[in-house]
Amino acid sequence: MYSSLLVIKVTYRRQLYTKLDAMYLYADSIPDDPKTTYISSDTEVVPGQSVRLFCEGFVGYVDLPDATSGAVWLKNNTIVEGHQLSQQKVEREDGLTFGTYLFIDKVKTEDYGTYVCKISKPGKSKLLEVELREKEVPTYLPKNPVPLKKILWIFGVLTILSLTVFVIYLRYGLKARVCLKDQFGILEEDDGKINDVLIVYSPNDEEIALGTMLTILKNHYNYKCCSREFPSDINLWYTNLSETAKRSRRIVAVISPATLNQHWDSRSLYEALKQLHAFNDKLTSVLLKEVPRSEMEIKNSAGETLSSMIRCMNVVHWQRNKEDKFWLSLRLRLPPKRHGDRNIGDNRSINTLRLRNGYGESLDELV
Repeated sequence: MYSSLLVIKVTYRRQLYTKLDAMYLYADSIPDDPKTTYISSDTEVVPGQSVRLFCEGFVGYVDLPDATSGAVWLKNNTIVEGHQLSQQKVEREDGLTFGTYLFIDKVKTEDYGTYVCKISKPGKSKLLEVELREKEVPTYLPKNPVPLKKILWIFGVLTILSLTVFVIYLRYGLKARVCLKDQFGILEEDDGKINDVLIVYSPNDEEIALGTMLTILKNHYNYKCCSREFPSDINLWYTNLSETAKRSRRIVAVISPATLNQHWDSRSLYEALKQLHAFNDKLTSVLLKEVPRSEMEIKNSAGETLSSMIRCMNVVHWQRNKEDKFWLSLRLRLPPKRHGDRNIGDNRSINTLRLRNGYGESLDELV
């Protein structure tokens, strides 16, 4: 049991210590056990974070020689101390209440566990436990899961690869397409056709058409070839050539200014190609001179022009010093031929054949 007494004078007795104008608890008898006035709750912290724990208890006044009371933090029955650990004792009410702070600076993994605050007085003590646990930090996806440097690196690699493929295609693409066509293309056999290639030309281009093109296609690439001259009247081209064309798998039309009576203009070339267009995709037109250019292209009633006609037809342009490209472009449009079907001979004898016309052009190198 406890009783209280208000005193207003200075006095000193064995069981009472007072100050002027102050009220104190007068204890006829002290508590049996320390009374807890505060204890920190269980705490969760992330590694590297600092934490502070506090415990406090009322022990009362003890009038015994050399008697001490206080509070201390323990872990594993050992007083907590270290470089990052410190305790700070406090007391109030003139030594009737004792407490201790525990400071942990930058918590490490080994700092987690159970801490015990021991509040003691002569003959009595009280143990208070506080659990220090590691706090689980939620993981958030970054706003940009792919770093910018990685994106730029991948983009650079893809750009270099694309440019490399593009350059290789420009250099070897046409040759690769011809090889694939000859190797894997469907052979056109047993289709009722007699000839592989029909070459049509004007009389002035006989040396080019027969002396070079027909000879090379027949002797070097083993194509079955035949030839016909263009009728002098352009309107009779399809009528006169249709029967022979039906017996041939492909038609190669050699067109030069001589074919058009030296009228090498957009209108004349358009009319010639329009006549040949009736042979559909079987036809390949070989132009021995650049297509004439005109600022104002003439359109027919359907809006068709020379440029649009060329785009929808198989047209191979002869260019100076690019005979290899010419032959590859022409062969790409001819029926597939297996390597075993080709005559393998001395290329030197074939390379002596030259395609010449009135413009000083030649075919020196063959593929």
